[in-house]
Amino acid sequence: MTPNTKNYKSMRSRMMARLLPMLLLAIVVMAVFSFAMAHNRLRSEYDNQVLAVTSSTMHVLELIDGGYDMLDQLLEGEMAEGIVTFKNLYEASEKPVDLNAIKATMGDAYDLIVIDETTTIVDTTIQSSLNFNFKTFDEELGEKIDALRLEDTIAHERIRTNVGTGLISKFTYLSADDHDVLLEIVYTAPGFEDLVATLDPVARMKGISDVYDIVDAIHIYDRYGYEYSHGGDLYTPTEASLALVQRALSETSFIEPLENGSRHVFYLEDMESRPLSRHDRVVAITFNTNPFDAIQRTLIMIVIIGGSIAFFIFTAMLYREINSITKPIKALSQGAEAVAKGDYTIQLPIIGTDETAYLTTIFNQMIHTVDEHYQDIAMQFKTTLYAMGDGVVVTDSNGLVRLVNPAAKTLLGQSEDTLIGKPYTTVLGMDSKQMMPDNSQGTYEYHRVDGGILPIAFNQSTLQDSGLVFVLRDMTDHYEKLDYIEYLSYHDPLTGLLNRRAFDRALESLTSTPDLPMTLILIDVNGLKLVNDAFGHQVGDTLLKALAQVLNRCIDETKLCFRIGGDEFAVLLTDTQEVMALETIKQIHNDTGNLPSIPVPLSVSIGSATQMDENTTFESVFLQAEDQMYRHKLSESISVYKRLIEKTADKFFSSNPEQKSHATRVRDLSTGMAKALKLDPQRIKTLELAAYYHDIGKVNNPEVSTNNHDIDDRHAEIGYQIIKAVTAYAASAEIILCHHEYYDGSGKPRGLKGDALSIEAQILALCNRWDHLLYEQLLPKEEAIKTISKQAGQKFNPSLVDLLIECLNNT
Repeated sequence: MTPNTKNYKSMRSRMMARLLPMLLLAIVVMAVFSFAMAHNRLRSEYDNQVLAVTSSTMHVLELIDGGYDMLDQLLEGEMAEGIVTFKNLYEASEKPVDLNAIKATMGDAYDLIVIDETTTIVDTTIQSSLNFNFKTFDEELGEKIDALRLEDTIAHERIRTNVGTGLISKFTYLSADDHDVLLEIVYTAPGFEDLVATLDPVARMKGISDVYDIVDAIHIYDRYGYEYSHGGDLYTPTEASLALVQRALSETSFIEPLENGSRHVFYLEDMESRPLSRHDRVVAITFNTNPFDAIQRTLIMIVIIGGSIAFFIFTAMLYREINSITKPIKALSQGAEAVAKGDYTIQLPIIGTDETAYLTTIFNQMIHTVDEHYQDIAMQFKTTLYAMGDGVVVTDSNGLVRLVNPAAKTLLGQSEDTLIGKPYTTVLGMDSKQMMPDNSQGTYEYHRVDGGILPIAFNQSTLQDSGLVFVLRDMTDHYEKLDYIEYLSYHDPLTGLLNRRAFDRALESLTSTPDLPMTLILIDVNGLKLVNDAFGHQVGDTLLKALAQVLNRCIDETKLCFRIGGDEFAVLLTDTQEVMALETIKQIHNDTGNLPSIPVPLSVSIGSATQMDENTTFESVFLQAEDQMYRHKLSESISVYKRLIEKTADKFFSSNPEQKSHATRVRDLSTGMAKALKLDPQRIKTLELAAYYHDIGKVNNPEVSTNNHDIDDRHAEIGYQIIKAVTAYAASAEIILCHHEYYDGSGKPRGLKGDALSIEAQILALCNRWDHLLYEQLLPKEEAIKTISKQAGQKFNPSLVDLLIECLNNT
């Protein structure tokens, strides 16, 4: 379905309706932003006024400090004159001195105080001071008086304010014989009071409060919590003033919030250029924030009311929008639930003409496409399932079989009709333990309807909530292979006898529980390597299997036979006396010597030893049997190897008559040349045997031409190995090894030349080459002689070539 113009108009109108709440939200945000800006402006104005008040306060205090500096300068002259007058009057007066008389002479501007060594007042013209101790009244002043006394000098104290008494005065200290005297000039002289009144901090601070509406009060405290004042008023320290002073001393400045405002407190440190600042001050200014708070509350109410209205409109429009799309969305949800349950054939109703209707149409098309893909996947799955070699059984959510593949039908031995619709426990023949949900894999024995029993391995998987899948595999071949592997771990695969591992294990068992007497028989196949080289390993394997058959016939089933090496066998005869073992050995010899249908005779060497008691170790028994076997092998080896060589030659020549003719001709020609050279008869006999057997190394490749040099080299070595097996034939074997070596060193296999080659080897090489030219290359005699003559001094000894030609001409 393609949406028409009406659909798009509807979509635009709905988009505008959806954008309106966003516009309202933007208005609310702008209102909040405007409130924040107004709040910041109010705050900035308030901070500016606070800064102005603070600056004005600092300026006024600086002016007061300057006024006191002027007072100090005015009193300097009078104090200097008063000191001279007081000293003269004090020294001229009778003791005790009448201070009031001296004051009357000096004038009302002076007060006199006499103190003892503890700085306690003894006499004074200030009646209000008689009850004070300077140290308790003013600890700082007391400390200074002590310092002045110790120096015994006249010092001038600068102007100070006694906050406790309200007096503004200047002190000096005089030392006398009987008492110390403190001279104080008080600012009570004519004209001083008016001047001091202008320096009253309280009055000046009140003036600042009157100028700025936000200031409620300004208080100035010294470091002891006394508030600065003038006149007779006494402002004693309070807990609040002391707390402010202590906090200011530690924090320098801070703002303390009050119920309807805030208090700015700052600490002025002592500065030498300001006389009044010799006593540090704490200034506390209380600001009224009610105007600022009222405007702020008004702005907050505007934002709250505007936000509430916008929220109500936004909620109403959102409810209308949600209500308009609930029905189509509900239909889509119901369709989606049906699809989730596997119903891909559903078609949702198209409601309205807006974008939800278009979405519903697209959804229906998507479901149709999914259904087609689902059908394709189901077909592919079924095809794959039917092609599997393992059996597959699928159940529904109730555990009833609804699908089996051909492999499962074959494995279970039943038709599809007998399997579909039945519980899988009945079909698979599982017991209750194997039906446990957690048992996702395992093995069990399945009893077929035809009576057969199959070992079956299964894997169980859950298809979400729709059923189970069982994959079945016949384990018969697997178990047979395991059994064979187990068999091979203790048996020799060629002979079927127990192997060396089984032999060692049997010894461990017999050592712990010996069944004495126990006889060990060791058997070695004579000439097995020669047979393998001459006749091939297949013939050698035939001999080994033949010996195994002999042992199985001669040894009781309760006894143990082993192949413990390539050509070595062992027999363990438990509970067997040595006499009985000798009978067994005799039977083995007889049977091996009379075996029919084997390519070569089977000859064995046997040794035995018996363990009679536990005091004899099996190791010693084994060594004894092995020694006896090797002595037997040594005594019979010559005759055995001779028979094997003869048997090998017969086999070689019988299958290749031409090779026998070649060997005979080479033998006759070689012995003729040896006799012509008048060699020793034994050397002639050695050469004769070598010439006859020189190609015996070709026994496994009799048809190979002598032109194949690689095989020629190898057959000379093989022939050498066969012949040298008999010690008496060692010289003949050496000649056979060299019968392809040449006079100039170009031969094989060792590249010997000249005198390094025996004369017999040179004769054999020459005669072999001559016979090859005549009977393989079929050259005329004269042509062959020319060829040989050309090779004289190169491949062949020149004197032997001449002798050969001479012998040929004489025949």
